[in-house]
Amino acid sequence: MPPGFEKSVVVLQCVDANQQIVWQRFFYGFQENSPRPINVRGISVWPGATPADTRIAIFGESRNDWLPEDQFDQAVPPQQGFPGAFWRGFIAVFDGGPLAPSGPRLRWSHQFYGRLQSLSLAGDMAITDASVRVEGGLEVVTYCGFSNCGLAGLLFGSTTPLLPFGSPTPTSGCSDVPADGNTDNDRGNYDGFVGRIAKPVANPAATVTSVFHSVVGGRATDALFGLAEADANRFCVVGVTGELNFMNGSQQFVFPFTDQTCLPAPGSNYSFGVVLQFDARNTAAGGALILDWSQRLGDGASQPATFTVARDVAIQRGWGTSDLVVVVGSTDDASLGTTLSTSVPGPLSGFGPQTVFGGGTDGFVVTCLSQPLVPIGIYQHATLRGGPGEDGLTGVQSWNEFRDHFAVLGFANAQPGGADFEVGSYWTDTSPLGQGLVVARTVVSGATGSYRPTAMGVLNAGFVEYQGGGITVDNTGRVTA
Repeated sequence: MPPGFEKSVVVLQCVDANQQIVWQRFFYGFQENSPRPINVRGISVWPGATPADTRIAIFGESRNDWLPEDQFDQAVPPQQGFPGAFWRGFIAVFDGGPLAPSGPRLRWSHQFYGRLQSLSLAGDMAITDASVRVEGGLEVVTYCGFSNCGLAGLLFGSTTPLLPFGSPTPTSGCSDVPADGNTDNDRGNYDGFVGRIAKPVANPAATVTSVFHSVVGGRATDALFGLAEADANRFCVVGVTGELNFMNGSQQFVFPFTDQTCLPAPGSNYSFGVVLQFDARNTAAGGALILDWSQRLGDGASQPATFTVARDVAIQRGWGTSDLVVVVGSTDDASLGTTLSTSVPGPLSGFGPQTVFGGGTDGFVVTCLSQPLVPIGIYQHATLRGGPGEDGLTGVQSWNEFRDHFAVLGFANAQPGGADFEVGSYWTDTSPLGQGLVVARTVVSGATGSYRPTAMGVLNAGFVEYQGGGITVDNTGRVTA
């Protein structure tokens, strides 16, 4: 690298129970005479019987021409490489490697990008969440994200829609048509997306193949931020849709909601949190991805409207024949409990323990029950979490052994002049006289200044303050944020 140039790199680090570093790995890209950045938004781990059987996936966005072991293999990418002004999404997969200090080995990486018919780049793209697993001799990664490429840009790139989901049934009395997974919502207008890629375990040199890929969005500004798998076929994603007075598409298609409620008229100013469940059971045989259900969080009907965003999701198995889907995010909707109770999947079984809006923005927790191929998620419990300042939740996770417990991560204005990290845990009281959601513990950590959990780099889909920041819970109940 020429003198005076700077470079951003990813640091992948493992620590033991005593917080001692076991190993570190660096991950960065290559480019021609320019210091192009890279940003990681999260990590997914598939624990194997041995470290070598374990898989570790990192994901985010980059502006580098090549990444180590990507599909270009350090050859010149098509049409003279990638202009550094655009972001591409990426996924990189490591194994657990031999015992320390050798650590993990990079197996492969893959870049996601869009091109116009002229083969010039179409816009920006990021992978915001992913889940890796090993099944049937394949390394499988299911992902979500957002881009502003438009369908025309995707048709000539690495994210061409494949086996996309169909359009939901239009809502009676509404003039708009829900988009399907192959709808063009205009270049420059942000849309979410979901997809899955796979690669043989026994052949690291094999090409990464796309299993399915769908656009998720409509004429408004849309993005997906969180993903959780229920099993090998079903998964949930969460994010946001709204009109924020910029970059809205000109098409008549709207976000693919299945909750049978009309969207606000074009030109409104609002955002909904969104939660969707997909089923990929038919894609192995060439069938389309199934959108089981798609619902909104928050109130966009009144003006001035409220702004709600869903940031992360966890799934707890074994609730009878259902799964419990837990969604966290932030909102300035002071009537969130009423909004959820009067929506199609309502009413709530319980709202609280915090029922009164604190002010500014509050974090929220919403749980719902979901079943395979059932076209609705039944809301169960919800609560606000915040005070008079700007508060929010960015991460949620659980451990399957404790199906009624989960931990959350976020930020709280607990001290003047800035936000602090906040970690909390809840449990769901299902006894006959149950209290619904119960706060088990809360820890606030911070000093002078502002501290917020984040996995967000420069690219943020135009949504101000929509940083990520994840959390994990191990089999001892220990939380890492």
